[in-house]
Amino acid sequence: MFNNRIPVFNNQHSIDALNLLLELKQYGPPDINAYGEQEINQAVKNGIDMFDCVIPTRNGRNGTCYTSNGKVVIKNACHKEDFSPLDESCNCYTCTNFSRSYLRHLFNSGEILALRLLSLHNIHFYVSLMEKMRKAILNNKFEKWYKEFYGTYSENGGTAAFLIQ
Repeated sequence: MFNNRIPVFNNQHSIDALNLLLELKQYGPPDINAYGEQEINQAVKNGIDMFDCVIPTRNGRNGTCYTSNGKVVIKNACHKEDFSPLDESCNCYTCTNFSRSYLRHLFNSGEILALRLLSLHNIHFYVSLMEKMRKAILNNKFEKWYKEFYGTYSENGGTAAFLIQ
């Protein structure tokens, strides 16, 4: 049986791989495996809506968190005395109950709770991202949302500036 899963890389290869995947739609629904937050919007923009990914949990376990303003590396010293939530606009369990400082302490102390809380937050971020995209599509405003999101996300530490066209 034909498998439509292909790896997507974090550069111009992403766009080329997405274009190839769109050509393969005739063999079954396209499914992207191993994507990041950069590729997910580009994929949705191109009509792909099925994903399989370990990035939110893998990056959470390694101290990288996704926020509405870009990526945060929680183990960095700048968070040592930062008592704000991981993401001010997030309502997940992690953001409503723990500060960046405490999450940094847990992570740098090797506490397994840190890995779980950061993974939980990242999964919430991805689910929320898909909800926002779905709403924008239903309101026929995806292009506007796409440019606004990546304008903010890229300027503040995100890595998707190359996808804005």
